Amino acid sequence: MFNNDWADGDKLFNDTPRIPFMKLQSGKNICRIASNFSKVNTHWEKTRDGKSKKVTCIDTNCPLCRLGHSPSTRYQMKVLDKTDPDNVEAKILEVGATVIRQIIGFAKDEDYGDPTKYDIKIQKEGMGRDTRYSVTASPRRSEISKHEQELIDTLPSMEEINKILSVDEIKSMNLDCFDNDSDEDFDSSEVPAKKSQALDDWENL
Repeated sequence: MFNNDWADGDKLFNDTPRIPFMKLQSGKNICRIASNFSKVNTHWEKTRDGKSKKVTCIDTNCPLCRLGHSPSTRYQMKVLDKTDPDNVEAKILEVGATVIRQIIGFAKDEDYGDPTKYDIKIQKEGMGRDTRYSVTASPRRSEISKHEQELIDTLPSMEEINKILSVDEIKSMNLDCFDNDSDEDFDSSEVPAKKSQALDDWENL
């Protein structure tokens, strides 16, 4: 079961460098969206040494899906974390359907439109299964500054964050779920994988 509280980015992605994710804290979180969003299907799996590892679902012939492990759908976008106004940082925000639907609602509202033009506040309340998120938009509009854009430009691409692996690479990740499977159960050839689905334009939702 996917942990709803996961937005903490100090986790390793397929042995890539640590990604600066925005962790949604209890209470008020303020950010400026700075990119379109990507829809990403991922598996969280236990390794044989008890750790958790994130694996991007490769869709076609995914060995984890074939074991009956359903991926979780999340939505990622680049943001400026403004929760601490004295320490604005560029990060990746990963959210579920509840939050992205509310953001899309503002994007479609003619009084707000493109969410890269104003700050949003994400209010987090409760814990675990009882966690609730509400999104409000600032009525004050502004452009992302040159300095802020430079911060955003230092972030890795969504393709780098959600590295696509072959079946062989997935099976070599020391995952506990493969202990009882047979190597003959999977085609270990390179699999054409579906990339993260990125939105082209907030106005064309």
